Amino acid sequence: MYLYITRFEDIDKAKEDILREYSKTCIGQVSIDRLANGKPVLLLNEKHFGDISISHTENVLIMAFSELKVGVDIERKDRKISQKLCDDIKKWTQIEAYGKYLGSGITKSLIKENIPQGLVESFFWEEYVVSVASEDKKLDIIKLTR
Repeated sequence: MYLYITRFEDIDKAKEDILREYSKTCIGQVSIDRLANGKPVLLLNEKHFGDISISHTENVLIMAFSELKVGVDIERKDRKISQKLCDDIKKWTQIEAYGKYLGSGITKSLIKENIPQGLVESFFWEEYVVSVASEDKKLDIIKLTR
């Protein structure tokens, strides 16, 4: 699994830059398509190749690429969230990453659901908390500077 993190001024350009960088690890034409529910999927030479997950906050973009299902979320460590939803920001990013992993997004039932043990990993990057949901545990983190 590859995880790309970058700061951006233009999010569309940043997404293109990351896709171009990721493409260097593949043989063939890499592109992104969307399922009917809106979840992005990775194509290689126009055939399903793997999964992709995208998250951004402020001017930071994170994209995860994996041959297995993946979900990712990034938020500022100091972001305040409603206590009705969740008790801390790390837990919130885990819920969001898990929702993306499932392809369902955030639902009321998902907020109350227990995330399977070991499926979501969280870490801090600068002033942000990042959560990644996947069965793929080989993680290469690549920071693109802008």
